Amino acid sequence: MSLVNEAKRSDKRMKSEYAVIVCPKCRKHVQIIDSGVKSTTCQRCGSRLDVRRLKVWCKTPDLNEAVSLRTAILMELDQ
Repeated sequence: MSLVNEAKRSDKRMKSEYAVIVCPKCRKHVQIIDSGVKSTTCQRCGSRLDVRRLKVWCKTPDLNEAVSLRTAILMELDQ
């Protein structure tokens, strides 16, 4: 692998974004995922989720911001 390709891969990892989603099956679990994944599993009900079909509530490169937004969405769902 050349140094240029390795640098490009490293740069892509540093620019990853986090996405905040709500499971459409149980509608109770809000989770943070890497926005580059194609599918994920709900950590609460175990449903396999196709990320392309999910509503993404927000995308951000900052993990702390994603955690804050996830908490706010959870509070809204609990009401």
